Amino acid sequence: MQIPPNSELARIALDRTNGQDFEKFALRFMAERIGANFVPQGGVSDGGADGIIYVNESKATAFAQASIEADPKAKIKKTLKRLGEVGREVSKLTYISNQVIQKIDIFQEELEDELDISLRVYDCEYIIHHISSSAGSVAAYYEFLHHNTAFLEGVACGNVLSASDHITDPHVYTYLSGQLNTNDTDGSYTDGIVDALIVYALEGTDPNEGILRSEEEIRTRILEALPQAQQLIGSRLRDRLEAISAKDGRRVRWHKQNDRWALPFDDRKVLEQASIEDEVLRINVRQELAVQFNDLDSGNGCEPNELAELTIATIQRSFEKDGLRFAQFLSGDDNDLPIPFVSDSLREILDEADLKNDMRSDATDSINRVLRTIFYSSTPTQRTYMQRISRAYIICFSLQMEPRVLKFFDDMLSRTWIYVGADVLVTALSERYVPREDRHTRNLLRVVQEAGARLILTEPVLQEIHGHLRSTDNEFRDYIEPLESHYEYEIASQVPKILVRAYLYTRIFDVANRPHSWEQYMNQFCNYADLHRPAAQRQLQIYLTQEFGLDFVSLTSIQEISDDERHRILKGALHGIKSNDFLADNDAYMYEVVTYQRENRPEEQLATEFGYQTWWLSSGEGAAVRAMAQIDQLSDRILMRPGFLSKFIQFAPSAARARAEMSDFLPSVLGIRLARRITEDDCHKLIEKVREVESLEHGRVASKLAEMADTLKNVRQQEYDREFDTNSDHLSVDAVYSTMRESNG
Repeated sequence: MQIPPNSELARIALDRTNGQDFEKFALRFMAERIGANFVPQGGVSDGGADGIIYVNESKATAFAQASIEADPKAKIKKTLKRLGEVGREVSKLTYISNQVIQKIDIFQEELEDELDISLRVYDCEYIIHHISSSAGSVAAYYEFLHHNTAFLEGVACGNVLSASDHITDPHVYTYLSGQLNTNDTDGSYTDGIVDALIVYALEGTDPNEGILRSEEEIRTRILEALPQAQQLIGSRLRDRLEAISAKDGRRVRWHKQNDRWALPFDDRKVLEQASIEDEVLRINVRQELAVQFNDLDSGNGCEPNELAELTIATIQRSFEKDGLRFAQFLSGDDNDLPIPFVSDSLREILDEADLKNDMRSDATDSINRVLRTIFYSSTPTQRTYMQRISRAYIICFSLQMEPRVLKFFDDMLSRTWIYVGADVLVTALSERYVPREDRHTRNLLRVVQEAGARLILTEPVLQEIHGHLRSTDNEFRDYIEPLESHYEYEIASQVPKILVRAYLYTRIFDVANRPHSWEQYMNQFCNYADLHRPAAQRQLQIYLTQEFGLDFVSLTSIQEISDDERHRILKGALHGIKSNDFLADNDAYMYEVVTYQRENRPEEQLATEFGYQTWWLSSGEGAAVRAMAQIDQLSDRILMRPGFLSKFIQFAPSAARARAEMSDFLPSVLGIRLARRITEDDCHKLIEKVREVESLEHGRVASKLAEMADTLKNVRQQEYDREFDTNSDHLSVDAVYSTMRESNG
């Protein structure tokens, strides 16, 4: 993925662009924003339209026009005149400009009245705000606008023009803090989210009726209602169950004799009544708002109920746009109306409602008046609803459904060089006959590469994998082959060599296209006849680089940057940690190449909020890295754990999907019900993080983001790392066949 442009560079590029390049960019940009209903036109025979929008079965009446003309009003009139001359009937025009249009809402409304059409105008500010919203928009920028700022390339990479969005808004900082429990002596707000999900899953329990739920039943009920919670609850579920059952005024009772859980009697009764109230809350809010609009009697032609729905939709969209700041505003931190994102949200909602001319103008005025009343003198019902939506957003935020957070991880990965460890690649080899959807390691490597990271295979790692294959073959020939036909699952699952286990599983179970012999199995990776010869290493190199999209770095090139004396000392530090000199030698080289790249890319001089950019991907090697870092007096944050990539990259939704999921969840009854279970204390913890980041200067925010990002890359993600640890029984090759065995009885 290409790195989204700095907002000030985008502004400069738009200002310097020519009409032809801007039109090409605008067509691609509008296609990304509008989707399949946008049909680009353009060219000398376009009949006055650069694009057609919402084509129906009979004829097109909605058109788009892109222009860099300094007088947008004159250009819009000229466009309509040209469309009329070629016989096109226009009901709606979307105009996109590289100019800054002052008071754009008034500009748009006045022209709608004058020209009697529905008009939507998008100016330079809109483009800058949305240019990073999708990979397609970013790609359009680089293809058609980027060359206009080439002369600033050196300045841009230093980030001296302006801080990135990741630094200037609080979402990423707050999210990373929650993941690491930074400075939270009494737990993170994310613990409160898990607790709320547990209480939800225990609704309906009754010890008197023998209705209790196990840990797995609780997990299942949570994930059935909210699959996105998988990452959050992970390995925390048991700890949180025990923690909340041990608190004073316990929200959950632990029946230890049979290890089951239930809600206290009083809580069950309260929740039953609360569920009924949650069901009717939105209805009551809509009715109250309809009465308010009816009392305004603005005569705008919109029904009060319709205006009420538009108002509720605006509040919801405002949370989608800037949920943390909106939650902070509602907490009473700020007495100023949150104009920027509320007014933007209202504009978008009215665009989607497609109100025309005076109806739109009057609706805007009426809704703004009612919104001000809601924010400053709301009824108890309205306040409750706002609190519920605010807390529902906090749940979305914690479940990695915030597009800004996802974009941070995407941007981070697009800059990253990852030296892949031997343990990761051996695990990937073992997945050769595992169903595609269950290939954890192979799928991880694919997703990471698609996200823009550079994956690298070094010759020392290649040698280590080749050595592993040779020793695996020797073990198979000496110990397994004579008794191969007698191996059943229970014995095969205890074989220490992962590739031998993987092969035996294919023989025990009816695996599609399974190999008929050990030789045929090993031939998947290199010629079996060459396995114990140097030729196999070259074959293995080609297989690995082509199959997993790896770049290759030779041992010679690594030795060129290695200092012989330093290498000897680093290798000596691994005495007693590595089983032989060969492995110690390779680990020292891996450590040296990562530290060299960090010094020479140069990552220290061009420090960013994303932290270090060069990493060694491995589920082990922690002791080795710590020993070498102590000798070198450098950071021991060299290893990137596969669990980090799995949790925050592989299983993360796309930004578009996250945006859709948030849009569905916020107003839902489920969202409102779960929001009730978030405590006031947990809300305050999150708002405190927002206050904390907004009290810091941008440079300090960038520094803390880098620190938190590097910690996350290096820390073990228990629920996910075990799927890549060669000593774990949760490797995909073991887990899949264990499930098959259970299914087959």
